[in-house]
Amino acid sequence: MRKLGFFALVLLIFGGAIGCDSGGDDEPAGPTDAEIFIGNWRLSSLLLNGQDFSALLLQNATVDIDFEASAFNMDIMTDSMSTIAGTYSIDDVQKTITLTSSTFDNPVPLGYTINSENQISLTTDDVALFIGLTGIDPASLGLVIQTIGLVVQRTG
Repeated sequence: MRKLGFFALVLLIFGGAIGCDSGGDDEPAGPTDAEIFIGNWRLSSLLLNGQDFSALLLQNATVDIDFEASAFNMDIMTDSMSTIAGTYSIDDVQKTITLTSSTFDNPVPLGYTINSENQISLTTDDVALFIGLTGIDPASLGLVIQTIGLVVQRTG
């Protein structure tokens, strides 16, 4: 009977120790999507309808984007500098970021893919963003834009 009591005690202690094991649930999760967006980014690629227009549209221009907690500033530097400022919201379930600015008639939704903590791909079909970035209305060039793809790289 003593052996059975000792065995039960050992089993109780050992079982309690296993029951208290966190199993990795307490490990800190990686950064949220919103946390990844915060920082300084530079536009490195611009696709229109799947075709790369980076060389044509970015050869004499730099587009820097600064995301803060809920606000953004987009500096477009060509011969002169213009800034698009506003707010943004992130839906990390739908993987969308929505930019709101007085520059745009309506909020501009973009789908996003976080390629790494230093690179994000964005897509939209809203030409307001293209007009804001380039100052060019694609309709004036006879272009019908179905998708706009952007890739941004972290600079800070």
